[in-house]
Amino acid sequence: MPTKKKGVATLPPLTLLGLVIISITIFWLFSPSKSAKQTTTQSEKQEVSSREFASDPISLSTPAKTGRVSVEQALNTRRSERSFLDKSLTEKQVSQVLWAAQGVTTDWGGRTAPSAKSAYPLTVYLIALDVTGVEPGIYQYIPGDLEPVHQLGPLRSGDFTEQTATAGRQSQFQSVPAVLVITGNMQKMTDAFDGKPSDNNVYLEAGHVGENIYLQAKALGLGTVATGGFDKEKTTQLLDLPSSETLIYMMPLGYPGE
Repeated sequence: MPTKKKGVATLPPLTLLGLVIISITIFWLFSPSKSAKQTTTQSEKQEVSSREFASDPISLSTPAKTGRVSVEQALNTRRSERSFLDKSLTEKQVSQVLWAAQGVTTDWGGRTAPSAKSAYPLTVYLIALDVTGVEPGIYQYIPGDLEPVHQLGPLRSGDFTEQTATAGRQSQFQSVPAVLVITGNMQKMTDAFDGKPSDNNVYLEAGHVGENIYLQAKALGLGTVATGGFDKEKTTQLLDLPSSETLIYMMPLGYPGE
């Protein structure tokens, strides 16, 4: 029976302890951290990059969330461009396209492109050849994990115009101000499917990202083309890719030629 103290009913210590334990259990079971949206582990989410950058990451301009060109207009006029003007891009333009490719858009780590099991196995690289506000060189885009980071991780500095043209092999890489390279970590997707190889999901995701790049480029008055027929060995050497990453796309970015 409850005891009384100064007219107020109190519970025995063991009963209070039981209530505390029950409350903690309920809180743990229904905590937001157990949301079905967060299918990747915290350790996976905290992994920004397995590569060592040459210098501190560079913050990019804040991406716009509205524009003058509708999705319907971009879809209607989108074309693959293989000729580009000899004209520089700006850091703001590159920032916007990288965000469209892999930018973080939710508080649980969701991005602009969908990913099976929220594995996010893709990495986007920027080869900056003639971008105002970005030193010539090779960079890795850092989207962030649970929160947006939106930065460039410097990997190699210098003018890689000739090496990029050689690696790309096709005419669209001869005179272009920037190139995006998309790679996939197949093991990351396999782990998300409990050890079952799911490489097809990685390639599908690269397609989602490629279309985002197409549409965002069009909305900015730019052009691109998803290229698969490049020299993989030379591109791997150019980017100094780790063995865990598989090359999927090279996408030149610039103003369409006349």
